[in-house]
Amino acid sequence: MRLVVAGGGTGGHLFPGIAVAEVCVAKTGGEVLFVGSAHGLEAKVVPRKGYPFVGLGVKGARGRGWRGWVEFAGEMPLAFLRAWRALARFSPHVVVGLGSYGSVPVILAAWSRGIPIVLLEQNARPGLANRLLGRLATTVCTAFAEAGRFFPQGKSIYTGNPVRRLHASSLAAEMGHQKGFHLLAFGGSQGARSINRAMVDAVRVLWQCLPSLIVTHQTGSADEQWVAREYQAAGVVARVSAFIEDMATAYACADLVVCRAGATTLAELATVGKPAILVPYPFATDDHQRVNAEVWVREGAAEMILDRELSGERLAEKIRALVANPERLATLARNALRLARPEAAEHVVRICEQVGSRR
Repeated sequence: MRLVVAGGGTGGHLFPGIAVAEVCVAKTGGEVLFVGSAHGLEAKVVPRKGYPFVGLGVKGARGRGWRGWVEFAGEMPLAFLRAWRALARFSPHVVVGLGSYGSVPVILAAWSRGIPIVLLEQNARPGLANRLLGRLATTVCTAFAEAGRFFPQGKSIYTGNPVRRLHASSLAAEMGHQKGFHLLAFGGSQGARSINRAMVDAVRVLWQCLPSLIVTHQTGSADEQWVAREYQAAGVVARVSAFIEDMATAYACADLVVCRAGATTLAELATVGKPAILVPYPFATDDHQRVNAEVWVREGAAEMILDRELSGERLAEKIRALVANPERLATLARNALRLARPEAAEHVVRICEQVGSRR
């Protein structure tokens, strides 16, 4: 099967597409071509993963006012033509759209050429691109069952969100044997200043009543040094880094996670079955992280603090209550695991094979 994966923009959009590509190659011996924005994350990550990539000269419009939309409209004709030519050369059986602005010209080009389209929708509240492109799609694969209502009836299938394989290293056993309560905090690849500040303040409070606390904290590059200094000054056992490459080990060792509520993060938390305090990113498009987190809270799989309500005192109170209630922690972990769809990538690839065979 020849597959084109379209779009990216952010890790939340891109990494599920990479997970699908890996399964396509491994399970079907297929060929995969990525097409997306030359200005998006995909332009950096995809070549490093070893996949061919065609970059289009489009930038996102949202957040740039009316000028952004005018520029996007002006960039579309050339991007559409470049995408159309890429599809003509590669002749894919299916085009998989990941959402984001980078997918738009590719999906339109696929539709104009009569190529079947499968969209991946990672969030409970779909983004604008997928809401509009859903009408052109053959099938929409959703990470949340709630997202299906945003698409034409009969088009959506709840597959779960494709995620990378998580294999903890031998370090996990060594770290896990350290006596104490292991707390993992991160705010995405760039970090989150509000979480960083709240964590530092919370740990100062917690250290007095929970001296066995062990912290692993991904801060982002801007905050790494001062966060490390604060933990050291407080006498807290902490592993602080700008970016955690080995997330599988970090998850494996954690007794509790404090993090954002991006779709990929939630899919990974479900896969490893970890209890979490979610702090949704307040500026996410259409406030989709808050909607994602609300789904998890309703399912009894996590607790939530809104970013505007986040403080060290509030976070410390939540953590302290969970540490004192192992049954609550176990329930959160069990319900998170119940939301897991570890075979999501395989499911999406099977759908692509079915859709592609009809062409």
